[in-house]
Amino acid sequence: MDTLENKQPSIIESVDDTLLYEQYISAHNELVCENRRNLLKLATGAVATTSLMGLFAMQPALAKEAVTKERELRIYTPALGETSRIIYWIPGEGYIRESLDEISWALRDRRTKTAKLYDPHVLDQLYALRLQLDYHKPTHALSGYRSPQTNAMLSRTTRGVAKNSFHMLGRAVDMRMPGKSTSDIRRAALSLKAGGVGYYSRSNFIHIDSGQVRAWGR
Repeated sequence: MDTLENKQPSIIESVDDTLLYEQYISAHNELVCENRRNLLKLATGAVATTSLMGLFAMQPALAKEAVTKERELRIYTPALGETSRIIYWIPGEGYIRESLDEISWALRDRRTKTAKLYDPHVLDQLYALRLQLDYHKPTHALSGYRSPQTNAMLSRTTRGVAKNSFHMLGRAVDMRMPGKSTSDIRRAALSLKAGGVGYYSRSNFIHIDSGQVRAWGR
């Protein structure tokens, strides 16, 4: 597997994955293109700028960096053993469609090998946490997209899994940052006031989503 030190890693690990990825892109091209008009309005207009700046209302230096530099995510998915390093937003151009595709595939459901176009607001939260916590290692994504089948199975077998989970909409990530305590990540996520924040201290991970601002767990 490629490493961050050598070059930008590929999220494609096998011929089967390549075919599935191409099928995913083909199936989602119309959706991505349709959404891209809205995404680019957010990315290149005042809304996108004020959105991330709003996350750092009390930290002007971070707010400036968030809207004047490329936004890059480094994601490691332990269940898949894959590491991705992807620039997904460029000042003056906005969100990069191909990068949104790649991130969405990196966060795919490992059980069904299916993916859903991810809400860029969740990606911006991941990026904002990297900035706020000055974190330069890959963020571990423990759970990204869940197909309805996977979510139904988990809701039957795992306590606390919502039947209408934001994971099924591509609007949630369960994550941790090795080297950072979950309490520190939780505190940083809550300070963003950008969506839901779940705190699972016993399992050592944080849930973030782009739903209404709320918090749970201890």
